[in-house]
Amino acid sequence: MSAVGTIVSAGYGFVCGAYMPISNFGEGLQKVMSYLPGTYGTALIKNHMLRGVFEDFMLLHTAIKLSDVGG
Repeated sequence: MSAVGTIVSAGYGFVCGAYMPISNFGEGLQKVMSYLPGTYGTALIKNHMLRGVFEDFMLLHTAIKLSDVGG
């Protein structure tokens, strides 16, 4: 891959939300990002890859809350 291709793909990674959450960008850029298919692909992959992490976090959070109530 050429240097130009690397720069373009890194820029697209930022714009589609691969490196930073879309919520960190301004409203105007968020609206533009909503028209890019890469944004939705990135969200699907992130949700799939992190699903187990979120489930574990919620179980831990619930256990901590229950221990606070019981203690």
